[in-house]
Amino acid sequence: MKKYIFIPALIFFLLGIQSCKDEVVNNEVVIPDPVQSPPTSSFESTNTIAWMNLIIEIVSLEDIPAPECSRLYGYAGIATYESVFRGIDGARSLGGQLKQMPQMPSPENEKYDWLSVMAATLKAVVSGILYEPAQHSLDLINDLYSNQVQARKDTIEEVVVNRSVIFGEQIGNAIIEWSNSDDFLSTRDLSYTPPPRTEDPSYWEPTLPGQHALEPYLGTQRSFCLQSADMCAVPLGFPFDTIPGTSFYEEGMVVLEKRQNLTIDEMNIAFFWEDKNGTGQPPGHWVSITNIIVNQFSLKLDEAAKIYALVGAAIRDAFISCWESKYRVNLLRPKTYIRDYLGEPNWNPLVVTPPFPEYTSGHSVVSGAVAKVLTSFFGDNVSFVDDTHGNQPGLRNRSFDSFYDAADEAAWSRMYGGIHFTSGIVNGVEQGILVGQEVLSTIHFN
Repeated sequence: MKKYIFIPALIFFLLGIQSCKDEVVNNEVVIPDPVQSPPTSSFESTNTIAWMNLIIEIVSLEDIPAPECSRLYGYAGIATYESVFRGIDGARSLGGQLKQMPQMPSPENEKYDWLSVMAATLKAVVSGILYEPAQHSLDLINDLYSNQVQARKDTIEEVVVNRSVIFGEQIGNAIIEWSNSDDFLSTRDLSYTPPPRTEDPSYWEPTLPGQHALEPYLGTQRSFCLQSADMCAVPLGFPFDTIPGTSFYEEGMVVLEKRQNLTIDEMNIAFFWEDKNGTGQPPGHWVSITNIIVNQFSLKLDEAAKIYALVGAAIRDAFISCWESKYRVNLLRPKTYIRDYLGEPNWNPLVVTPPFPEYTSGHSVVSGAVAKVLTSFFGDNVSFVDDTHGNQPGLRNRSFDSFYDAADEAAWSRMYGGIHFTSGIVNGVEQGILVGQEVLSTIHFN
């Protein structure tokens, strides 16, 4: 709002001689508003989606495992929001809300271009979070950044873009400094030897020669929103057993019988959600779904930034919660159980059993968590077509009536794949929903 200050006519005359910068209205000096930056809501979300797709591409090219790339998706989502929230009316930083996240740099009282701020922030964050990245990945990051910034220079004043880039770099560097204390780096060189099954027959063991436990210390790393890594854990509910008729024995039989009676659709579901190496991994599948929904709702950058922050936090915290359960419960996989106790020494699942304990299912936990935050944001009756795999043969597009519909299918795909027991699937979804609720209870945008 413009401010009006009344002055006597003579003083006005003298001031008018000395300055021609102030506007004059009815013998009053009008002090101009401070330079205003265009609001974040004035921008499309196209550039943000391009960054998320690039991260998926890099994860695919470098075969970054799901628990590790969950960190990349998580920080990228947080960084997206943090780079543009100052252009959202009434919005607040996530600094001081997420665990140990400090206050972020503040801008000067100047005009900023939020697309340029975001590009510079994400360039710094994606490059900095990647662990030992390939040069090709860094080139892809630099290319996207350069193209987006040049497009802005072709559109608005270059001085505004340059100022915005500097501010974005400051935010990105602050996020990287914060990330360095989350215990990811400190666990890179730690060794791990699985406790032998001679101590307890329920213990997990690798199911293929040469397999090594993947990310055994993930559950000790800092989350974004969880007060403790085990706060959302769901107990197994019954003890390990090999006696026919017991609950655990029946769980093994369910996997065995399902493998023997798979339908074509169930096999397609198993492969659609497998998200193995050469894809964006299970967390990237949910980022892809988020991209689909952002496009479907034609979200502007302000709303898109919020949803990427929620999804990113949900993905990362889901994996921390799940991996804490996995290595604490340390439960064997169906392949081991069926071969050792159900009289099928040569049995194999439909998909490859990954190198970490069974309980709970990572697909289930991350799907439950993301479905929770997406449902909170968009509602529980959102129909969509998941074209994550480009409708290629064997991975045809699938349609869903809600986010929980997709989450349930993703979870049960691991039963069809033969790599999870029923409890790991059902309890995993419940665990993920609890994680999603913690994210929603922690993050406040206003």
